[in-house]
Amino acid sequence: MKGGRNSASGFTLIEVLIGTALLALIMVVLSSALFEVTRGVRSGERRLDRIDSDRLIYAFIREQLATAVPLTERTSDKARVLFDGQTNVIRFVGHLPAHSGGGGLNFLELRAESLEAGPALVLHLRNAWPQTPLSAVDDQSGTQVERLLGGVENIRCRYFGDKTDGATPAWSDSWDGLDRLPELIEVEIHGTDAIDR
Repeated sequence: MKGGRNSASGFTLIEVLIGTALLALIMVVLSSALFEVTRGVRSGERRLDRIDSDRLIYAFIREQLATAVPLTERTSDKARVLFDGQTNVIRFVGHLPAHSGGGGLNFLELRAESLEAGPALVLHLRNAWPQTPLSAVDDQSGTQVERLLGGVENIRCRYFGDKTDGATPAWSDSWDGLDRLPELIEVEIHGTDAIDR
């Protein structure tokens, strides 16, 4: 039998401390990476939510303009459709959106304007009573203001159609005082974001 020191296997205190420090460092790096990934995912989800919301608003605007009602105002010498299209505002007759409570025809006005929360695309709406002409824009009684999109500084509108019988249809920057609705309406929305809508 050989004599000698009994060798015990195990770690020294210094080795345990170094291992613990390395493990703590790895945990910090992994936690930081996980935090960055989570933040990126949340940012992406917010961006997708905004895109979905914008698509719903665009679909709403498209539907309202496509279903504009050619309500006609008649005078002794001529008839005109209650539609006033300018470069930066569109006034027309349409159906009240269901979320606003109720039904029937309404005067709708789509424009960009500054609100307390900043610039926005807004829809003004009020009941289309016969004694309230579309052109009475100063009369704001009974008008509701619906904020559609935030960050919109201005809009640019163009109208396509023939303004008189037999004329060749063409694009125009205005459409008012006519006896017909335009065939097409182009609305460019310019915002404070880097990418215009």
